This record gives sequence, C-alpha cells and structure tokens, in this order.
Amino acid sequence: KQKHEKQKTVKNGERTSNDCRTVTLSCQKPECSKIARRGGLPFCVAHGGGRRCNFNDCKKGAVSGGLQFCRAHRGGPRCQFHNCHKSAARSTKYCVSHGGGSRCHFDKCTKSAVCGGLPFCVAHGGGHRCQ
Repeated sequence: KQKHEKQKTVKNGERTSNDCRTVTLSCQKPECSKIARRGGLPFCVAHGGGRRCNFNDCKKGAVSGGLQFCRAHRGGPRCQFHNCHKSAARSTKYCVSHGGGSRCHFDKCTKSAVCGGLPFCVAHGGGHRCQ
C-alpha cells in the first residue's frame, strides 16, 4: 500500500486538510505556523493560547480532558504499570519505559521511535536532523 500524505492549505488563518473533515485555526502571532489551541485566545500554547495548568504558578499548557493540569503535574492519562506514576505515551496505556508509544521499525530494535520524520529511533535515523 502506498500512503498518501494529507496536504493542508492555509487561508485567512485557518488550516484545512484535503479531505475537508478538519478545520483548525492557526496561531495569530505573526510568523508563527503552529496550530492555535481551543479555549481562550487564538494562539498556540507558546504564545498564550489554550488553558493553563492549575498547579500554583505553573505556566505550562493543561492537558485536555479531566483535571486541568500539565503532564508534569499529573494531568492526562498515567501509565497503567503497577506502581508507575509516569505519563502514558501518546494514546497508549503505558509510559515509554513500560512499552508505551511507538517503537523503532528497524529489525530487532526495541527502542522508542522519536517524533518527527521516520518511525525510527535516533540511532536508526529517526527524528529531525540539523540542517
């Protein structure tokens, strides 16, 4: 199977995918191409958009759903491994240490795949490279 990459178009600060199912608002900060967070100002988290963590003086973005805390202050889903208190990786039930998240696609490699680019660990070419 050949994967088709969804192209996104930007018009008047709104992003839409080619399949027309999703429309998101771009951050209104000049020269910022990030997606604006829902709830609050039309900016990305870095520029003050979205909800903030409710823990004392924390300025990080709150994780959606449930309690309004960032991942560092126990917001979002937690690892289901016995006595583990780390955040669950992406949409899995476990943290990276206990098998959550995606794994490197290189043969016989058990490391975690890194975000961005190819589905490999850093040692096998995953992630972004310095230009």
